[in-house]
Amino acid sequence: VPVQQPAQRAKLAEFLRTSGFGAAEVADRVVLWGEKAAVDRIKQQPAQKRPGLEKAFAAAGDTAAQLLIIPSDEQRRVIRETFPELPVEGGTEAGETIAAAGFLWAAIGLNAPPKLQAEAVIQSEDAAAAKALQALLQNVLNAAAESAEVKQEIAQAPELAEALMPQAKGDRLIVTLNDENQGVQKLIA
Repeated sequence: VPVQQPAQRAKLAEFLRTSGFGAAEVADRVVLWGEKAAVDRIKQQPAQKRPGLEKAFAAAGDTAAQLLIIPSDEQRRVIRETFPELPVEGGTEAGETIAAAGFLWAAIGLNAPPKLQAEAVIQSEDAAAAKALQALLQNVLNAAAESAEVKQEIAQAPELAEALMPQAKGDRLIVTLNDENQGVQKLIA
């Protein structure tokens, strides 16, 4: 969690420590929070520049909370090796395409009431990679919405899948849930 003020970093770390979930440590200008072994491992790794970090924060917007997912080269390698082919409409797509070009980073921005809104942005290398990832996500959401097990647990699964369906805008996929599109209501119903 990036925090600008040193006093705020210390307060946040103390609050997270008392939450009962894992460890929290201040390191440089961030607060690391998670399982103790993971926090210790991260503290010992040299900092790596993450391409797209600034753009991901900008995409999350001036919101009450932001969540960024920026996979490392190692994580991309694992995806490529674990999923050499991924199902998309009309066939398969190489896991290489999705891991290397389709998913560079994701940013989620959340605003609390009175104007509850969530927006997720997934950055791809180009429009073709965004379309390939969109096809994969559509298949996953449609399969989940049609699953008898999912429908048993979530009666509005088809409506929820529709609300979560990403829209391609150039080299990005975007999902917006707000009052206007009733996406928030579908998510919490």
